Amino acid sequence: MRKTQFPFLLAAITLGLAGCASSDDPSTGTATSAVESHSEENVQITPADVLAPYSLEDRNVDDVVDTLDQMPVNERPEDLIASVRIDQLELSTNEGSAAMDMPEDKTYVSFAPYVDSTHPCTFHSLTTCQGEMRNAPIHIKITESGSNRVLVDDRVKTFDNGFYGVWLPRDLEGKIEVTHEGKTGSADFSTKANGATCVTDLKLS
Repeated sequence: MRKTQFPFLLAAITLGLAGCASSDDPSTGTATSAVESHSEENVQITPADVLAPYSLEDRNVDDVVDTLDQMPVNERPEDLIASVRIDQLELSTNEGSAAMDMPEDKTYVSFAPYVDSTHPCTFHSLTTCQGEMRNAPIHIKITESGSNRVLVDDRVKTFDNGFYGVWLPRDLEGKIEVTHEGKTGSADFSTKANGATCVTDLKLS
């Protein structure tokens, strides 16, 4: 279905400011080239239309997010931008853009622990973001502020993109703690309406 069009440049600028971007980050070039290759006008289409080329058209938003974030970096689609917001997953390709609503009771936060280098990021880009610690074993503990309720306490491995993502209850704030090979670090997070879905200030020392 074709709806009102608007210049794609605005979407490109927004992604550049909000998604993973750094002069030292290998994902920056991927994100920029993918956006610039799109048409100048952004046509609103359905999520199924956007996801069909990647065999994801029948998946719910949880599955789409998990599949793209956990995909090996060398298999990530170069022409798909998937930006995680608190309330939506925003999708964009050469054909146009669409959005999938997040579940009402939870949202997705992805974090990239690091030792030496990181990059600024507000909204996690599932197909372009890349962190320092790829496929690294870590221990994570996520707690809610105030109540100190433990939301996650687990030993996991970061994804091939150097991030690890979790589904968390909406409308709360808390802390992410990560331990790796004797080094520990923590960072705050928020799943409130204005919260970031990309946490890249989690330095281990």
